Amino acid sequence: MNEWNTSEQQSSSASDPGGSPSRLIRRRAIVKGAAWSLPVLAAAVAVPVATASTVPACATQKTFFTIPDSPSAAGITTVFVVPAKVTSLNVIVSGGAGGSTRANWTILGGNGGLVTATIPVVPGETLDLIVGQGGASRTTFTASPSIVTGGQGFGNGGDSDPAADNANSGPGSWWGGAPGGAGSAISRGSQPLVVAGGGGGAGGIYGVGWTYYDGGRGGDADRDGEANWYDTFTGSRIDLPGGLVSGAAAGAGTFTADGTYYSAPGLATASRDGAVGAGVSSSIGGQPWGAGAGAGGGGYHGGGSGSRGGRSGAIALGAGGAGGTSYLDTASGVVGTTSTWNQSTSTTSRQGGTITIEWCA
Repeated sequence: MNEWNTSEQQSSSASDPGGSPSRLIRRRAIVKGAAWSLPVLAAAVAVPVATASTVPACATQKTFFTIPDSPSAAGITTVFVVPAKVTSLNVIVSGGAGGSTRANWTILGGNGGLVTATIPVVPGETLDLIVGQGGASRTTFTASPSIVTGGQGFGNGGDSDPAADNANSGPGSWWGGAPGGAGSAISRGSQPLVVAGGGGGAGGIYGVGWTYYDGGRGGDADRDGEANWYDTFTGSRIDLPGGLVSGAAAGAGTFTADGTYYSAPGLATASRDGAVGAGVSSSIGGQPWGAGAGAGGGGYHGGGSGSRGGRSGAIALGAGGAGGTSYLDTASGVVGTTSTWNQSTSTTSRQGGTITIEWCA
């Protein structure tokens, strides 16, 4: 009997005083079987790994969609057909930026949303793509201001309307505010899978004399518009809240009285379109002057517009509009993250969104 058998028998005798030979045989058979099974298992595991290493990586395919500045090209749906054998798409979707305004400096509209996601798909199915248009900017003094439409897309940006909800029946000569940007989306039929909200429009300002003011930037996608304020060397002040991302109307604001003040709330929206940026007017230097609030951005839910107000004989100003909301259809298996992209500060032209689709073929 070899040493291995001897040691095993001693072990068996220690646990079984009877030293049954049949028990010893059974244990030896089990141990031998286990010893033989190990290399077989190792070989079975090694085969798939070796096979996988010989399969080349798939070729990545990519397509990119954007939109011209022309309003006639906005809001158009593009159909994308999922290629054969493709079961998932990696997408990057961005919404249109809100429009900017200008007083002594440029007040920027809000940035559009940026959504990175993976969408499970079926080969051959069709998806609808809508790229959101940016909101136009109001950067020059206008003697007879007109309506400027918001960006068109999946949820249009709110219009900038000087006469909307304006108690003084028109603004006279005017500075700002700006319309909102539109949302961009990928949809399956009527069901949106990925939406990137549009940015809110910036508020406008017109003031004379010893006044100090700041704020009124349009809200980024999924963010409220920035409040606007001004105060004077005498200590009087007015604070106007920005539009609300929920689409509700912003409050009328607060002020410390030192003269004749006036204020009005922002406007609400209950749809995917942003709320209209309304006007506000006053007599300044014996002439009618006005400004306007930033409009809301479009998206899965539209953003509310900013509030408006001022002081007779001194200033008229509006707060920024809220951005529209972004969205991921997790119920359909879509997985991803939402953030915002940074618009260019060197241009005030409409800055539209984009859609990038990537897959492994």
